[in-house]
Amino acid sequence: MSEFTSGQAGIFTSLKRLATNFIGVLETRGDLFVTELQEEKLRIMQLLIWTVIAAVLGAIALILLTLLLVVLFWNDDNRIMILAILSGIYLAGTVVAGCFLRKTLNGKARPFEETINQLKKDRECLGK
Repeated sequence: MSEFTSGQAGIFTSLKRLATNFIGVLETRGDLFVTELQEEKLRIMQLLIWTVIAAVLGAIALILLTLLLVVLFWNDDNRIMILAILSGIYLAGTVVAGCFLRKTLNGKARPFEETINQLKKDRECLGK
């Protein structure tokens, strides 16, 4: 009878150790996820700040350049042509900037990729 009780105690001890290890793995993976979440949040905030700064400064520069050229050609009949050419250049620049922005957003690896890779490794180890 004492062997049966000892066997049960061994099983419960093993189950307790397994549960403790599992909780430790979950805690580690949770910490990794939180770290990646903070990094992703920081990256998005930086991207947003630099995008706004570039847009505002670019808009100011374009407005001043347009005003300069219109003032330079004020007495000529070419001021409307200058405005049309500048509008076309600005539109082309907007399209190019939009393409670069899309490429930048699509070029980043998936968010939380390291957490996903670690969970896949854990699943492979448990499957053995």
